[in-house]
Amino acid sequence: PGATQVQEKLDPPDVWEKTRTFTPLKRIGQPLDVAKAVAFLASSDAKFITGTNLFVDGGLVHNVGAMNMMFGDMIDDYYN
Repeated sequence: PGATQVQEKLDPPDVWEKTRTFTPLKRIGQPLDVAKAVAFLASSDAKFITGTNLFVDGGLVHNVGAMNMMFGDMIDDYYN
């Protein structure tokens, strides 16, 4: 999944706000967004779907290059 908010305190608020601005749907994903996609894929409604990727990210994958330019060093510092 894309940026999914599971706890408010995991990341600094500015990370969430910047991520929200890069997301075409202009919001951070919630666990229920991911759960609904999983439920669909596990249902008989998805019985003819094979070998594909389902991005549950509010369109964020389309802006990854821009995010790297904006967040690059901050992400490296935070996770390393």
